[in-house]
Amino acid sequence: MQSSMTCGGLDAFDRALRTLPRQKVRYYDAVQSILKAYLHDQNVFERGQELIEIPIDDSEVAALVAVQEALRRGAGMRGIVVEVNPSSNLLIGDLLDLRHHPLLRLFPPDPESGPPAVPIAIGSDDPLTFSTNLLREYTLMFETARAAGYSVPVVQNWLETIRQTSMDARFTLAWQPSPLEMTDRLLADLEAFLRIPHRERRSRS
Repeated sequence: MQSSMTCGGLDAFDRALRTLPRQKVRYYDAVQSILKAYLHDQNVFERGQELIEIPIDDSEVAALVAVQEALRRGAGMRGIVVEVNPSSNLLIGDLLDLRHHPLLRLFPPDPESGPPAVPIAIGSDDPLTFSTNLLREYTLMFETARAAGYSVPVVQNWLETIRQTSMDARFTLAWQPSPLEMTDRLLADLEAFLRIPHRERRSRS
């Protein structure tokens, strides 16, 4: 019987792990053993909640900053859409308030010089857990951008761009045809047009 400390994410990970061929998972037995202990052993679970401070020096900080900047630049140049979940990020991350959210730096309301902006989609993460919905998430970001000093028209345009990006990047239903689908349609239309007799083509134009 599973203990009450089972966390949804680890439970899902456990189920996913069981579907994979053992030979394709490195250290399969060790992973299973650690996961089982965390889910069922009270002592292991409590140890997992302890904070361990690991000091780092300036060179390590500089390396982390360089990696973050390279990753941000690469995502922006490739048009990779990053989903942010404001309420979830605020509760889980060390943000203090949403004015410190990376969203304002990754995709600023006013275009800035520097690395290319990273396309953003706003989500609600787990609406039941965080007692939120998409409207509330957009409202929070509207208020955050206003508190950061941006004007109402600028913030409205910014959120509309994010909304459109969110629709374009969603993977549940196609919001618009993919480039390949559009190409196929154009080629099919061109082929159909070329089959029309020349005289009829002129009369249609």
